[in-house]
Amino acid sequence: MGKFFSIKGETGVSFDVQIVDKGDCYGLNDSVIHQQDDPLVIFYDTSVEPNQYASSYYMSTLLERGKGSPLWLDANNPHYRIIPEVMNEVHGRLKMYHEGFSLDSFNREEMREVAFLYSDYVKEVSDDIDSLGRIPVTLSEFVENDLQYYVQDMLEQNEHSPIHERIKNKMEFFGYEFEESDEKLFQRASKMYLDMEKE
Repeated sequence: MGKFFSIKGETGVSFDVQIVDKGDCYGLNDSVIHQQDDPLVIFYDTSVEPNQYASSYYMSTLLERGKGSPLWLDANNPHYRIIPEVMNEVHGRLKMYHEGFSLDSFNREEMREVAFLYSDYVKEVSDDIDSLGRIPVTLSEFVENDLQYYVQDMLEQNEHSPIHERIKNKMEFFGYEFEESDEKLFQRASKMYLDMEKE
């Protein structure tokens, strides 16, 4: 199905931006399979129903444009001009996707919450820490393997904070599939979190 994010044009028209990797389906009823190694970036006008195709580019083309330039999705449609500030956002999202998911994908506020959830993980495996004398996984490994379940659990506990939603959306953008958790309640380790904050 590809990966989506949303932007607005100069006159306020909303667009969905779809990243289509090699092997992904797109188009009417997902009837087309993208065959090229270079991902396709498709813009859809969401002001009409069903969403209307506006334009598409290879990801490499948009990345090579760099920042600071507007983009006309259709030179004959004044509503289809994407201003430089929004294109800078698009460029950043594509660059991040192209380079792959990492801790750098989170901003400072999100990283504080990730550290908080990691401290919960540390608390949960405290018995292993006692026996091994070290934390079983690094923060990076935790993010890659377990963070999605912790975030999903928090959301299922009706803790629908915007930051949890943002973290979840970013991870889904990179292809993580959030599934139902094992309903295990995670005890927050406040002291460990505060210790981590001091580092």
